[in-house]
Amino acid sequence: MQSDLGFIIELVYFILLAVLSVAIYIRTKRVYDFSKHEGIKYFRNAFIFFALIYFFRFIVLNVPFLDHFLERGLLVGIESFSMFLVIYFSLLAIFNLTASFSWKKIKMISDNTLHFASLILALIIFVFKLPIVLMIFGIAIILFLALKAYFNYKHKNHKMFSNLFVVYTLLLVFWFFDMVPFVQQFMKFELKTAGYIISILIFIYLNFKIKAVLESGKKKE
Repeated sequence: MQSDLGFIIELVYFILLAVLSVAIYIRTKRVYDFSKHEGIKYFRNAFIFFALIYFFRFIVLNVPFLDHFLERGLLVGIESFSMFLVIYFSLLAIFNLTASFSWKKIKMISDNTLHFASLILALIIFVFKLPIVLMIFGIAIILFLALKAYFNYKHKNHKMFSNLFVVYTLLLVFWFFDMVPFVQQFMKFELKTAGYIISILIFIYLNFKIKAVLESGKKKE
């Protein structure tokens, strides 16, 4: 009974987080189409990759439910490939968030270089079974982005940067709990469910905060 309930919770969680991620991507489309700002492009791309993470994460966590329909060898292959894609898209998401701030300073940043770097690192982490590296790397990057947004706000004293600080701080909390499937595998059902609810609330709040960032950016213009 609990396993069936767990599957339903995972499905609802995946759908909600995927929809909220795509909503952020769509919400920023008009601003990007108007400005063609590279930072906005990388920022919004990160949320498409978040949606893909949820899809493959859902597969990884729920492969046992396919046990009656597919052969064991095929299930292992699906689980392994999905886990690799979770790692790959996780790296791609945090690299795009980093690029949203650093594209002017680091000239070699492009879509191709971000995909290539993510692919190489994902292969290393996957082949040598080092998922902790992914979590530490993700936390370090988003902590850096949160601090950068904070100092930008402190020096420029503009509300847009205050909002960005909140956005990246919430993403840091979210990443710590949710980006790597093995984190949830060691949690009790009740604690995991509570974490899912908090993650959904964080993404709902992120939608409102990003709206505030965009509106303050328009006023600045």
